Amino acid sequence: MEREARSSGERADDYRRPSRPEEDVRREWEARLKRNKLLALIFVLVAIFGSIGWALYHAAGDINSSVASELGPTTGDAPAQALGSFHLINSRLSEGGRAELLMISALGCDGCAAERWALIKALGRFGTFKQLASDANGSSVPAFDLLNAQYSSYFVSFANKEIRDVNGNALQRLTVREHSIFKRYDPNGRLPFVVVGNYAMAGHGVSPDALAGLKFRDVQSALIANKHALFSREINAEANLITAFLCRADGGQPSVFCGRAPIRRIAARL
Repeated sequence: MEREARSSGERADDYRRPSRPEEDVRREWEARLKRNKLLALIFVLVAIFGSIGWALYHAAGDINSSVASELGPTTGDAPAQALGSFHLINSRLSEGGRAELLMISALGCDGCAAERWALIKALGRFGTFKQLASDANGSSVPAFDLLNAQYSSYFVSFANKEIRDVNGNALQRLTVREHSIFKRYDPNGRLPFVVVGNYAMAGHGVSPDALAGLKFRDVQSALIANKHALFSREINAEANLITAFLCRADGGQPSVFCGRAPIRRIAARL
């Protein structure tokens, strides 16, 4: 029995793997950790540059929901007059506790087409668009088509109504409240009609003449690249003004945009 036990013990020892020094184990663990960190870094860089390339690809082609409102950085442009083409009104629009922006316009309206650039750039700072289209409004001015667009934001409510199609036929109906505001502050029915908080404008703050004859992608690319063309300055100034109106109406949120120096300077003049 003793011989068998000893023999069994010898066989067990024969198959027992020698223990590895702790230093070797530690070195292997550190090497694996470094490899994992490197792989994670590569993954992040691929994701970042892939996203940038994807956005630039779509920005140069058809408009896409994820890049639709990306119309360049916040610039220092501001309207010559403190309120631009807006004026103070007695009503303050809000919806569900959020600041509200109402735009009443029409397809085929050049002034409406020009104003949409600034409006979308401003609203893109507070939320996201889906189902935006381009150059489908029958205007001679390149523009966004908001007819079927959807907007979501924690800070801002956006209502857009296209009341006429390109042939002048009735299109989207106003609610009772929208009709009341429209008749009260724009009795002549001048389009576009825009209300932001307690500021209203009957007309446009961006000149359609500066955009006439341009292609949609050229305007968008110029804004993204921050080129100092006349139309870029007008769009950026109007977008900053609308942003300042919204920031004042919603308590200065989000601070990442409302806290920027150009927006604060415009807000201080209101």
